[in-house]
Amino acid sequence: MKILTRKKAEEYLSWAEKQNPGPWIDHSKVVANACEKIAQNVKGMNGDKAYILGLLHDVGRYKGVTSVKHIYDGYKLMM
Repeated sequence: MKILTRKKAEEYLSWAEKQNPGPWIDHSKVVANACEKIAQNVKGMNGDKAYILGLLHDVGRYKGVTSVKHIYDGYKLMM
């Protein structure tokens, strides 16, 4: 599995925000920072990967409020 760079992940989130602005963007940024902090303090974890994955965990919300369908929408976008 190829992991994106931080910059590319931030570009994806910025694009997604333009499609569907909302509080989910700030939520994604908070989750990314929390994931990074946790990973930096756990042996064997990668802070950059944790940040990227945390940042994009809700990226499927770019299509709007779709309940759990946003998981599949995010998967399709990232693939």
